Order: sequence, then structure tokens, then C-alpha cells
Amino acid sequence: MPVQFLPPTKLQLKVLDHFVEEQGFGSGVHKLYRRLKTLFDGLIHPAMDDEGNVAYTMDGDVWEEVNTPKNVTDHSYILVTLLYSFSVRALKKSMAVYDI
Repeated sequence: MPVQFLPPTKLQLKVLDHFVEEQGFGSGVHKLYRRLKTLFDGLIHPAMDDEGNVAYTMDGDVWEEVNTPKNVTDHSYILVTLLYSFSVRALKKSMAVYDI
């Protein structure tokens, strides 16, 4: 069974819109993928609130890029009064049954 991908988040759609619509890098899928992989390789997606929004600083930067969240429990932390959670996907372990 193929792996189901998570739907893109609002931040991911915003990044794609910036590179494709605003900067015009949408000429080829492979070239755009390599460009984004070079820029964002190794970054972990920031935590999101219940509506799928990430926290931003007053300057418009993603809050987690300039700050480190404290008291992270169960893949979540509280900032001001909102609960921000990291997106996680449940892993299924298949139990193979062998006939001997």
C-alpha cells in the first residue's frame, strides 16, 4: 500500500506561492524541488495552532526560527495563550504472519 502524504500546510503553500508566483521559479518541477531542498534541507516544520497557522514574530519571521520553544510536551508547547503542536503521523508496524 502506498504511503499517504500529509496535505500541505498553510506555511508550505505560502512558501510555494512565494517561489512560484512572486519570484517565477515554477518553470520545472525538478528544478524547483532541488532549489527548495537546497534552501530548506534539514529544517523541521514549525509547530502549528488548531487552525494550521504558525507563530510569527513582530518582524514577520517564523517564531521558531529565531526562538526555541520551552516546555515542549507531547509534541506541543504553549506560546502566549495558544497551543502549538508539531504535526506527527502515526506509524503502523506490520505484523507479518509466516506459515511454517
